[in-house]
Amino acid sequence: VFIDPDPDPASSFAERKRLFELGRSSWDDYDRSALSPGGMIVDRGVKQVDLSAEARAALGIEGDTEEMDGEALVRSVLRAPAELLWNGGIGTYVKASTEIHADVGDPSNDAVRIDLPELRVEVVGEGGNLGLTQAARIEYALRGGRINTDALDNSGGVDLSDREVNLKILLNPGTEASMSQRNALLGDLTDAVAALVLKDNESQSMAISLDEIRARESADDFRGLMSGLERAGELDRQAEHLPTLEALVERMEGGKTLCRPELCVLLAYAKLNLSRGGASGRLPQPQQPPPAAGDHRESAHQRPRGHDGSRLRSADRQ
Repeated sequence: VFIDPDPDPASSFAERKRLFELGRSSWDDYDRSALSPGGMIVDRGVKQVDLSAEARAALGIEGDTEEMDGEALVRSVLRAPAELLWNGGIGTYVKASTEIHADVGDPSNDAVRIDLPELRVEVVGEGGNLGLTQAARIEYALRGGRINTDALDNSGGVDLSDREVNLKILLNPGTEASMSQRNALLGDLTDAVAALVLKDNESQSMAISLDEIRARESADDFRGLMSGLERAGELDRQAEHLPTLEALVERMEGGKTLCRPELCVLLAYAKLNLSRGGASGRLPQPQQPPPAAGDHRESAHQRPRGHDGSRLRSADRQ
């Protein structure tokens, strides 16, 4: 458990970079002199933790508290008042108030998991998978918190990997390019591919923000989408924690509608349906390879891929 109450960004980054460049490292290798006053690095398994005054203030712990061990400290970190909680690790640390630990399916973190009402942050970002249960995300959003889903927040890595694989297939050695030529071209394409990935992710977040507006102004369209996907056997509303039509009507009477985590799920199902031709079956033309691909652009549309990537990307853009 890493606590740096008032970090200096420059020195903190330099020390993290040093650790990153080591062959193998852990937080025990972190130079404690780079921590701000009261900073601490505590093993999750310790039996007793004596928090500094600065750490207590940063975590929003007031008054006397019972003896704290490492797992209790993790719970305190999750409860800390802050603008942003960024989850970047493995495990599910927040569940809905209506769930029990057995519902989560992550027994190794039962001892540190908290209920959603204990969360005191304004925004949650999920760089890891399933940092919160979907039910917890929905409860948080309906309480006014800003949150998407892990699939939306950390989709950049998947997007980049997909493009990398397709480029390597396109530039398969023994065809148009030798291995050295291929590697050189992949290096040249780094900035172009990164720009495309960032554009994709920006557009996905924008789509959810626009859907929030649409859901308030025309909820019937979204009810129709859910019903249509259910009739087609493509959506299990209960499994995806989506509201029934009756629950949505009741929510709307209270001035609320579908929230961002729910809209993220619906966006994914709508794109899959569209990519299969479930709407009109007509999609925009496939996206062209980056300009730096040069002589290999023509063969991009002739080479088979593991999935119909062009239709999925066209569905993304539409």
